Amino acid sequence: MRYRFCMRCYSARAVKDFPPPTEVKLHGHRVSYRIAGKGPVLVLVHGITATSDTWRNVMGPLSERYCVIAPDLSGHGGSARPRGDYSLGSHASGIRDLLVTLERERATFVGHSLGGGVVMQLAYQFPELCERLLLVSSGGLGQEVHPILRAASLPGADLVLPFITGRGVRTAGGAVNSRSSRAATGRCRIASRARRSCTPCAR
Repeated sequence: MRYRFCMRCYSARAVKDFPPPTEVKLHGHRVSYRIAGKGPVLVLVHGITATSDTWRNVMGPLSERYCVIAPDLSGHGGSARPRGDYSLGSHASGIRDLLVTLERERATFVGHSLGGGVVMQLAYQFPELCERLLLVSSGGLGQEVHPILRAASLPGADLVLPFITGRGVRTAGGAVNSRSSRAATGRCRIASRARRSCTPCAR
């Protein structure tokens, strides 16, 4: 009898282990995040128009070895959409403040799309927090930067970002972003697959 890795079993178990969002107030604004597991801290940062739900298929398996934290960036998901700065530096400072609130001193950071630019900025601003970086289809690399990423860091982004992260635009952006999101979860899935066992299904 031959055996194969069963993606259906994996996905069902991963979704079952996906933690619900938790909220905390930082500087008077709501910050939504998910947290699961114990061990070295692993912070997963999503891309623009996305949320912590990006990591649905990998957060459960990763939490078997790590304390996994997946925030919703400011202006995204369950986090507040305040008037103010939406630059990479501001997002990086927000993640730093969340880690301080959760009493976490150092972490490995995984950034997808815009999240890649955020974690690179965080490593530059707060090197004492950063143990490792993992970039997945990261923004901020190469000569070309997508107009949406540019818009998120321009003056007045506090007016633009609530629009581009609105439900209708998130749906359209999700369709465009789905391939790179699958790459993000797929690469993390490969890493976690090597560290766990799955009850095999008969072919």
